[in-house]
Amino acid sequence: MKRFNLSIKLNWMCSLGLSLLLTAPASHAALTDYTEVQQQAYQTIAQSLSEQNETALTAELIEPVTYWVDAVNGIDDFARTGQIDQPWKSITWAFNNIPFANDTANIVVRAGTYSPAVLYVGQERGGNAEETLPFNLIAYPADTVVLDGTNVADNGAMISIASASNVSISGLQISNITGTGKSAIYIANSDKITISNNSIHDSQWTTDTVAAISPTLADRLNGVAVVGTSTDITVENNNLYNLVTGYGEPILVLSPAVATVSNNITYGNDPEFFENQQYYVSTAGDDDLGIGTLEQPWQTVHKALFSIPFGEDNATINIREGTYQIPTAMYFDVSRGGADGKYFTVKSYEGETAVIDGGLLTTDFGAMVSVSSGAYVRIEGLSFTNLTGPKSGIYITGSSHHVALIDNKIFGMTWADDEGEDESAPTPSDNLNPIAVIGNNATTPLSDIIIRGNEMYDIVPGYSEGIKIVGNVTNFLVEDNEVRDIANIGIVAAGNYTWVLDDAGVLIPADVNHARNGIIRNNVVSNAVSPIANSAGIYLDGAHNVLVEGNTSHSNSVGYSIGSEQPGTAQDNTLKNNVAYDNSDAGLVVGTVHADATVVATLVEGNEFKNNYRKGGYGGEVTIQQVDGLVIQQNSFESLTDVVIVASQPATNITMNNNTYSSLSADPDALVFDWGGITGTSYIGLDQFQAQTCLDLNSAYEGSLTEATNTTLTQCSTGETDDEVVEEVIEEEVTEEETTDEVVDDSDDHKNKHNKKHKNKNKDKKNRKNGKNKANRAKNDAEWDERWEKRQSQNSK
Repeated sequence: MKRFNLSIKLNWMCSLGLSLLLTAPASHAALTDYTEVQQQAYQTIAQSLSEQNETALTAELIEPVTYWVDAVNGIDDFARTGQIDQPWKSITWAFNNIPFANDTANIVVRAGTYSPAVLYVGQERGGNAEETLPFNLIAYPADTVVLDGTNVADNGAMISIASASNVSISGLQISNITGTGKSAIYIANSDKITISNNSIHDSQWTTDTVAAISPTLADRLNGVAVVGTSTDITVENNNLYNLVTGYGEPILVLSPAVATVSNNITYGNDPEFFENQQYYVSTAGDDDLGIGTLEQPWQTVHKALFSIPFGEDNATINIREGTYQIPTAMYFDVSRGGADGKYFTVKSYEGETAVIDGGLLTTDFGAMVSVSSGAYVRIEGLSFTNLTGPKSGIYITGSSHHVALIDNKIFGMTWADDEGEDESAPTPSDNLNPIAVIGNNATTPLSDIIIRGNEMYDIVPGYSEGIKIVGNVTNFLVEDNEVRDIANIGIVAAGNYTWVLDDAGVLIPADVNHARNGIIRNNVVSNAVSPIANSAGIYLDGAHNVLVEGNTSHSNSVGYSIGSEQPGTAQDNTLKNNVAYDNSDAGLVVGTVHADATVVATLVEGNEFKNNYRKGGYGGEVTIQQVDGLVIQQNSFESLTDVVIVASQPATNITMNNNTYSSLSADPDALVFDWGGITGTSYIGLDQFQAQTCLDLNSAYEGSLTEATNTTLTQCSTGETDDEVVEEVIEEEVTEEETTDEVVDDSDDHKNKHNKKHKNKNKDKKNRKNGKNKANRAKNDAEWDERWEKRQSQNSK
């Protein structure tokens, strides 16, 4: 409902009174001069207008500017005042004879049937945008006022509102309009217009029942049409039924017009004839003469987007082979998209490739495709290229939902748009987003996003990423994509960032500022290498409850990373059945080094880490940073050296088991588990790691359990704490000459000793002490087992 100022200032009322004295007919009567019935009629209208405009009005206030039309008792005569005791007969006469200075006039229509050719409201006849109250055309309450469309001209409208302001139309019944190109109410280039509580019915573009089911694009009738630069238009509480609209709509809002459409009832119309309509765009088409058919296509995508009725939720725009330069974004919002499970689709024509060229996009922070709180939008089989500067290829934001990006190619893009800029030296403000999904609505998450089967390559995004999902986003699926040759992170699901602001510029709440409840599955990411930082192929940065499964990440800086770069949490994430190989750094980095950030409850299961840390130096297949609750199980580790896992930061509640290892020396006693960040110690040999930590007890080197492991399985049940075991074992080792040179101390020398074979002649004694861990760990292990069983069940898809 359009809301108006509830206060009517005294000086406004005085000005209104002066105006009325100057413009009202000399024979105008005072309210008290009317009969009791007539006075009651004014009170009825005052009450109705008060409710409609949410402003307290009285009969005395509205009487001087209220004019009456009565089909039975009225007479169209210049000598009549149009007041209740001298009503006019036709609405057209009232429109033409009320002084144009009366911006806030009310035309009250009594019961009857009226058949005007058009009721025209223009710049002079309408209201004033600065006034509190509008120019009203209103049916008297409880009267049936019928506007018969018999005389509406071809391509005309019963009520035409053009370049007008502050007008309200209510309570009318509009029917019997026949002919193509016609509308019941047509609003163009106007503002502050309210259409409410009307009935528009029993009208059609043709009376030929055979032709009605096979319209062309030119065959259309609209109930209410809002076009041009119209803004602040309200269409609410209307009934629209028994309309044969062809390619028109019961309610049409054609961009760039903006309207609020709410609480209208539509039924008995003909949208079922127009399900899954196919439209066509071709470089050989014509935007002026084309009608969007295969034989007569349009030439531009934007012409198609603006021409297809918004009511066609599951229409498809088929773009023929060729290159299409777009000057502005392909834009989707609450009006331009699908609904109720029906997708509005833009795609390449079957068997052909349409290339969308971004070379004409010059506005910073623009996009080639923008989905702003849109729904049921599918972009399929298109190639997007030639984009430079701080822009986006595909940008999804607000409270959008059910958006699918399927089988597209995105390539040839860079953040650098000035000739002198060095692509290899971006600053934090240099960002280009190939695909960005930004949930910046504080209350409604962006949801049900599918990014599947896309190919992305030759991208220089600066500080941005290939596929970015961040903020208030839930229920997303990223699968079967190939991301390669990109100068930063390939795929990221993120949270906690302070630049995720709502439309008012306010940071969204921390509890929803996480990409969450998503799946990243069966993607291949390669050559994701930033010139300025370690970049992962796939990265969970402040994400919650995201499953990363079945992916391959190779030849990147890092294979996979699970952490949090900003204050806040990353939690309940799973890395399962993935492959990481030939990355220059670790196959997996898990945890955080950032203050006030925590990484909690992470499962790493069934993955293959092979030949990572190719840059040389000291490092292994996995790097563990600050983390609480980390389960590493059923993975395969194949190291280029003998270093497999480096825990560089404090970490708690770690569980490891059922992993397999192989390394350069092919010697299980040469494996290095660098636990420096946790215990200050590195363990050389799988058996020593098992014995001194009681981790990995059922793990194996190259598929076979060692004798030491079998012994430790038994002896880790006597219950001594981890700290006691580690301390006592180290003390005993350093006091025995035959084993002193085999002990790995806390100095940097341990990095040069990791290939020496560990010989422990006091193994039985030490293993007996080590075994005491089991009892102390039993309760904690049981709690973690229960938690992870629940997590694994939830992540089973």
